[in-house]
Amino acid sequence: MDPAFGRLADAQILKLLQCVRNEDFVQIRKFRRYGVPNLVNLTEPSLGLGVLHVTAKNYAGIMTTSMLRMGAHPDTQDKIGRTPAMTAAELGHDLVLEILANAKADMSIVDKYGKGILFYTLFPGKRHMTCFNIAVEHGADVCNTSSDGTPVFLAACEQARDCADMCLRLLEKGADPNSWNPKTGRTALMEASREGAVDLVRAILQKGGDVNMADNQRWNAVHFAARGGYLEVLKVLSAYGADMTATNLQGNTALHCAAAGGFSDCCKFLGQRGCNPVLKNIKNRTALGVAKRLGFMEALKELRKIKRLAKEYTAPGAKNPNPPWAVRLYDWTQEHHSSLKSHFEPLKKDDGTITKVEFVNILTKMMVPINYEQMRVILLCHARWRETNINPDVFMTGSKYLERELLASFAPKKKHL
Repeated sequence: MDPAFGRLADAQILKLLQCVRNEDFVQIRKFRRYGVPNLVNLTEPSLGLGVLHVTAKNYAGIMTTSMLRMGAHPDTQDKIGRTPAMTAAELGHDLVLEILANAKADMSIVDKYGKGILFYTLFPGKRHMTCFNIAVEHGADVCNTSSDGTPVFLAACEQARDCADMCLRLLEKGADPNSWNPKTGRTALMEASREGAVDLVRAILQKGGDVNMADNQRWNAVHFAARGGYLEVLKVLSAYGADMTATNLQGNTALHCAAAGGFSDCCKFLGQRGCNPVLKNIKNRTALGVAKRLGFMEALKELRKIKRLAKEYTAPGAKNPNPPWAVRLYDWTQEHHSSLKSHFEPLKKDDGTITKVEFVNILTKMMVPINYEQMRVILLCHARWRETNINPDVFMTGSKYLERELLASFAPKKKHL
């Protein structure tokens, strides 16, 4: 381009952008008639902004439509690769984004950091959710990964408390449930657990998320849920076979994490599922010692009880009345309670029972996490050899094969002021 023409074009685009901001249609028409060719598709020299970037930022729907009619291209990129659609999405300007989408704006474009438009929608609020849906419906890549290796699904899960609906929609549209950050090793499941987003945790696991993946510091989803005191998340993780006793590089179990936060209910749950309250980390501290040092008396009380029971069950000749497989089965039945009930109900006789064969077939079909011998124990707990029927409602309470202390129906009630 001739230097003189370049300077003229720069001056005119700067003036045009000011007219667009002021919605000065008279001057805009003059620039269209007398300005340099294709002026509406030029960008200013500093940030690389075009007319549609300005209308997107100003939430100017009428001006956006006018610029498009004058020939402005909806996919103009600024100096870091952002399109007007990205600008509108970042600010939650849903009406402008809808106009751009209807003008065939390309929702698959990425900026210089490899981030597509969905990264720009990850904020709480109805308008950002609307922008997210518009982008998805018009072809945004739900599997987009930025240049630093962060998948958009993982980025959304990092804000799962505020953006849970976006996360669930990404999963529904095909995002990888095992999305992870190669720099940290953090997975989407870990982030959802850290945020306490129980519905998202469940959805990730239902889609095939690996419940026992660990990050670079060997933290797993259980550690993060325990650190936040999210009991309901721990229940879901246990139901899907999470290793509740795993230790990280600092030697901490999830019980250390729960004790450090004073979460007595989480301490009780983890202790019942095999976490050792006297296991020492690399600083020579036990979970019990952590709770005592920080003054969490309720957690300390639960940890002492866990320690006493663990000592009883590991004594010579002692037998654990709550074997790990039975506890896992109970957690699994609680998580799949509705589905189990829907399978059992049509088969029930007048007395509320079903046959042993029907019972075994349903559990097998639902991939119950027990083997043949364990299934045999369950059958013996619920019916004698000569009895042919089982009450599935009793089975789902867990009362026939676990001690009362472990059952959800006997969980401590919250005190109301």
